[in-house]
Amino acid sequence: MKRNSRLLIILSALLMSACVTTGGKPEPSKQQIKDAASYNLQLGISYMQMGQMQLALEKMQRSLTQDPDRADAHMALAVLYTRLGELEKARSEYRRSLHLDPDNSLTLNNYGAFLCKQGDYDDAIKNFDKAVKNPLYQTPAAAYSNAGLCSLDQGRDKQAERYFRLSLQANPRFTTSLLQMADLSFTDKIYLQARAFMDRYMASVATAATADALWLGVRVEEALGDLAAAGAYSTQLLENFPDSVEARQFLEAEQNAG
Repeated sequence: MKRNSRLLIILSALLMSACVTTGGKPEPSKQQIKDAASYNLQLGISYMQMGQMQLALEKMQRSLTQDPDRADAHMALAVLYTRLGELEKARSEYRRSLHLDPDNSLTLNNYGAFLCKQGDYDDAIKNFDKAVKNPLYQTPAAAYSNAGLCSLDQGRDKQAERYFRLSLQANPRFTTSLLQMADLSFTDKIYLQARAFMDRYMASVATAATADALWLGVRVEEALGDLAAAGAYSTQLLENFPDSVEARQFLEAEQNAG
């Protein structure tokens, strides 16, 4: 199961409303400059989400020219540099952001995800752990889940399970953690528990289940001997993801079994 790709980078909290005033003065006021920096940051994030990376870079850099000590702008720029593959610049921007706002849980989570993808597992876990210590953090389930995924990348399954359970305590419907718990339970051959987590996952997904989730559902139900339930999962897999790796794995397994 792909794990690094499930690490959650969160930017939506940075999208705030800002009012930019223009006034008739030759020189803008400090507040007008800050408002303009906020507006340019919003534009930069929006452009990045639309895939217009050059425009995003220009707007974020403009924001920081106007207000160099905006921790949130440095964090957003770090995310952008990561997507552009400029990893040292990304690392530098994350560090600058945390220097300006060391207890920002959103930045700590995103920096932890960045570090995990670079293989800096221990430092990543430290950032996730620090993120969830903030009682005002609105999405601790994401940081706990990221810590679980990072632990799996290290081969620390028991540590991962602890983090996924903490994630589900924070948000019982957090789909990434539900699916990973189902996968861990299946690996440990605790099939009824795996089914329970799969049922909770299927009830929690906002749209359609992912291909790897459906393939896991097939295997869980086959292990339990419920071929009808396995067939329901496989039908969804073949209809929704006919060209996926998981669909090919299912067809190969069927061919080998037959």
